[in-house]
Amino acid sequence: YMYKTVDEIEASAGDTLNYMIGFGTNGVDFLDSLEIIDFLPAGLELVDGSINLPSGLVFDEHDEFFNELPFSRNQLIHTDSLEISFQARISSETSNGWKENVAIITNGTDTTWTMNDSRTQALTKIIRPFLQISKQASRRVIEIGDVLTYSILVTNTSADDPVHNFS
Repeated sequence: YMYKTVDEIEASAGDTLNYMIGFGTNGVDFLDSLEIIDFLPAGLELVDGSINLPSGLVFDEHDEFFNELPFSRNQLIHTDSLEISFQARISSETSNGWKENVAIITNGTDTTWTMNDSRTQALTKIIRPFLQISKQASRRVIEIGDVLTYSILVTNTSADDPVHNFS
C-alpha cells in the first residue's frame, strides 16, 4: 500500500507545503529492492534539508530537470509501515489552479501510484487573490475639530479565487 498527504488544501506563492508519503505491505515480504519516486508538480521547489527518512531508506538525488525525488530500499518486510516527509515551496511563477503531487512505489514487477486511489491524493489549490484597494475622504478641506468620514473599498478582481481571513 501507499498513500500521500499534504497539509494545505489552499496555498499561495511563497507558501511551504508539508508532504508525507506512507507505504508498507499488507502482510507480505518484498525481498526485492524497491524504488519510490515522488513527482513534484511544476512550480514547487524542494526545501533543502527538509527530507526525513526512516532507517534503511536512501534518498538517491533530486532530479531537478524532471523535479523527481527518488528513494530506494533493499527490501520491505511484512511488519514495515514507513513514512517519508519533506517540504516544498510554491514558486512565485506558479500558475493558479490545482496541483497534485503523486508518488509511485515499484519493485520492478508490481507498481502502485498514489493517484490511483482518491483517498491518497495530495491536492492543493494555488490561489492568488487580486485585490484593489481605494480610499476616499468625505471632505477635501478640513479645520481643527472637523469630523471626517473615510470610505475604503476592497475589490477582489479574480474571477475564481475567494479572499480568506479578511479583516
